[in-house]
Amino acid sequence: NGDGINDSFNLFVDIFDNFQVVIVNRWGTVVHEREDATGVYLWDGLTQGGERVHDGVYFYRILGTLTDGTIGEKHGNVTVVHND
Repeated sequence: NGDGINDSFNLFVDIFDNFQVVIVNRWGTVVHEREDATGVYLWDGLTQGGERVHDGVYFYRILGTLTDGTIGEKHGNVTVVHND
């Protein structure tokens, strides 16, 4: 909602040299995807076209090269709730 609190989905620590993140809705439609990403930022709740997604549960998959050179993968879910 732009208040600076939980406005984006981030990793807690910078553990990847580079990674790919895919966010899908409950029907499996990709709503956001980034390749060759770095840092901790994953997603801001917007579609690839810049539109705000609906409230709900979204699923993520992160695949990348960890800082020690090994391949790491993480998946789970994130809940989007707009306060307006």
